[in-house]
Amino acid sequence: MKSDYWLIAHAYASCERLLYRDALQHCRTAFVKALPKRVLSVGEGDGRFSEALLNAEPKTQLQVIEPAKAMRREALLRNPNLEFVTSKSAAPCDATVLNFVLDLFSPEEAVAFLDQLPESPVLIVGDFFPDEIHGRIERTLARLLVWIMYRFFNLTTGLKTRRLPPTRDILTTQGWTLRQEEVQWGGFIRAQWWER
Repeated sequence: MKSDYWLIAHAYASCERLLYRDALQHCRTAFVKALPKRVLSVGEGDGRFSEALLNAEPKTQLQVIEPAKAMRREALLRNPNLEFVTSKSAAPCDATVLNFVLDLFSPEEAVAFLDQLPESPVLIVGDFFPDEIHGRIERTLARLLVWIMYRFFNLTTGLKTRRLPPTRDILTTQGWTLRQEEVQWGGFIRAQWWER
């Protein structure tokens, strides 16, 4: 997560809604009422997940990892009391949340990234899954949309990644079991609850 979001951090939510309406936010917040008490949000972004979580469950013990300064600033505008940590300084947690984070990495980088996270029994993943859409035309359109998104982030943030990692395969190989899934846009956007 070495990308720099200073060009788009303030307009991030508006750009997202323009393209996806509320689908990504619905994905981010699909499990907020079911999460355990101690939560680590990795790649929090502009604070919309933490805002929704703390509104729904104010007693949640939330820690946040967000390396981008511009995104931390936006998140603090929504939630002035957020506790920012690193993977090394994070306290033990009951669930780790990765909303639209694994798409920042190549398959090898995603595995290494997951290995660096503090252990927790629950992993929440929200991301894009174009290859799991039924229908050749729909799948092709979703892949095109992903290609456009990567080019946009390559230009605006310096992101080097150009394609999605096989998230489901990576997590299964690491011993995670998918327990629940919420699907948006015909399977293109998914919120997943994994356990290990």
